Amino acid sequence: MTMIKYFISLFLGFVLVVSCASKDEKLQNNKEYIKKIADEIKFEDGFNTTKVLGERRSIFRSYFLNDELVFINEEVTIADRGSSVNHYYFKDDQLISYEQKTILMRDDSLNITSKTMITLGMYLDNKTILESNYWIGSVQTTLVESDLEKIISHAELLKELAEKNRPRKK
Repeated sequence: MTMIKYFISLFLGFVLVVSCASKDEKLQNNKEYIKKIADEIKFEDGFNTTKVLGERRSIFRSYFLNDELVFINEEVTIADRGSSVNHYYFKDDQLISYEQKTILMRDDSLNITSKTMITLGMYLDNKTILESNYWIGSVQTTLVESDLEKIISHAELLKELAEKNRPRKK
């Protein structure tokens, strides 16, 4: 019986090490892929699309490599309350990284009444966060699942619009 417990403990330890290594590997692979994209895409290869939803106006520039959407640079204005620059990186049709830099003048839902900087950066594996960094002003914040779902949903909408409005090669 003790031998079985020993092997189970050993096996579970091995599984934990392998899963951590694969998470770190995925994170490193995503970072390398994003660097490769940044080195390969050129501003003139992208195209702009405008989207307006209520008081939010989004102008985003989409980039494709080998017929695959790899990057979207989005600039959003939120009426007179703020603006945001968001970067979406895609690999194999999945969002793998998101970066946000927002300046808000006021936002009732976040209890913001003066100029505040929000920064968010995250790397994903499917819908699992590999690494994230989220700051509202000088306070580090935890990203909640509903925020992640909104980001992924918005990325899917932008991806759909980019593919639909993409100039066709002649």
